[in-house]
Amino acid sequence: MNGVHLELSFSAVYRHTPEAVWAALTHQDALRTWFLENDFSPRVGHAFFVWGPNIGHVNCVVVALEAPRRMEWAGHSAEFPIPTRVIFTLKKTDGGTRLTVKHVGVAPQASETDIFRGWSGRLNRLSRWLDGRFLVSVARGDASNVGLIANQASTNKTADRYAEEGAMTAITAASTDHEQVIDLTGKVRGARDLNERRRLSPPDQAHDVCSDHSH
Repeated sequence: MNGVHLELSFSAVYRHTPEAVWAALTHQDALRTWFLENDFSPRVGHAFFVWGPNIGHVNCVVVALEAPRRMEWAGHSAEFPIPTRVIFTLKKTDGGTRLTVKHVGVAPQASETDIFRGWSGRLNRLSRWLDGRFLVSVARGDASNVGLIANQASTNKTADRYAEEGAMTAITAASTDHEQVIDLTGKVRGARDLNERRRLSPPDQAHDVCSDHSH
């Protein structure tokens, strides 16, 4: 295969702890939100895939894992038959974490620009995810109750967060391709008003309504 040797390096500083950034890199649901569809598991030797509409299906394996400092993947696909490596390195800084991502190996020359743009875009998405702008829930319309997954050293509370969706008035959800804002305010208010009317109605009101229609 005619190609070029990749030696790409990207670095970003996030205003979050290394543990929070590490969780975003190693939790399957988090990766699915800011990165790509996947079946990742943080275990050395684990074979997994990542998929996206622009890169297709890529077969990967976890080569190294040193929580919360370093992780390495090797991956190949139909377009990249020779495995390339992706190395994530985290370093604590004043008030945050510096994440460095290196992508090395051999790739088709036409893909080098796409890879560069792809990683730049994904790291920007990671920044928004960590800041809570990708999955934000507002409980009962009170902005002070906004929950941010990214501020958790562990994502174990994610399930609890989803369980509270019944009390939300709005949720901002993201896919691998776009953000979608779903405004639930009207539905929540309508259901609340209906329940309130039922609560205040006389016990025999429903019976009277049915009786009127029976004549």
